Amino acid sequence: MPKVWLITGTSSGLGESIAKEVLDKGDILIATARNSAKISPEIRHHQNSLVTDIDVTDIQSVNKAIKETVQIYGKLDVLVNNAGIGYMGAVEETDPQAARQVMETDFWGVSNMINAALPTMRKQKSGLIINVTSEGGLVSFPATGYYHAAKFAVEGLTGSLAQEVEPLGIRIMNVEPGAFKTKWNNSSKRRNRVIHDYDSTAGKMVDHYDQAQGKQKGDPDLAAQLIYEAANESQPPKHLVVGAGVAKTVKDYFSSIEKDVDNWKDRAEKTSFGDQ
Repeated sequence: MPKVWLITGTSSGLGESIAKEVLDKGDILIATARNSAKISPEIRHHQNSLVTDIDVTDIQSVNKAIKETVQIYGKLDVLVNNAGIGYMGAVEETDPQAARQVMETDFWGVSNMINAALPTMRKQKSGLIINVTSEGGLVSFPATGYYHAAKFAVEGLTGSLAQEVEPLGIRIMNVEPGAFKTKWNNSSKRRNRVIHDYDSTAGKMVDHYDQAQGKQKGDPDLAAQLIYEAANESQPPKHLVVGAGVAKTVKDYFSSIEKDVDNWKDRAEKTSFGDQ
């Protein structure tokens, strides 16, 4: 029996690739975007797709889309939280309003979608929520601090959520892609001022992103195939790290944390009342 998928941010990039993979496999797709007119004709005119607008920051818009999905198809099997925005600039260079917009979309937008979908999934006693976070949801780099903050927040939220909903038959899978050939770099907002003290750190990283645009080795269609495969496992992974070299980067980052923990463990544990 075909599964019903709702995917946010299907007008480009990885969201578009996942949407096409879902349709290729014969499942039903609710394809959404802030402006659904930008969704490709291949998705828009497919017999198994329903196209609709969703602004993930607008709870009324989110609830309406979930309600319509259940009214038409009677269920929601898979929710993919893919919609998001980026921001490039050192923390001190970042406009506070821009930082809040990143959090509003990349974190609160995901939270809005999850909370709208959960009542249906709880009633079904089944469902899968896939959050497309990022390599940057586990590892930090210069120039993308507020983007990391939002993605780390999603990882933290859904780590707790997984423990709450797994006994109810609902699974959570966070997908952490590295550099893929998408429009993320071009669509990301930029710092509105430059502090030259950060030229060798954040500035260098912004230049790197610009130079890498269009040359990324990651193929979003192959990533979509892997995500679809993992989603159909009886026990989907809680973390799906995707992209060449990304697993090593993540493991090295956590190894550095482990090193700090080990170096300070003996002294750090002697901080209870009565310890000298």
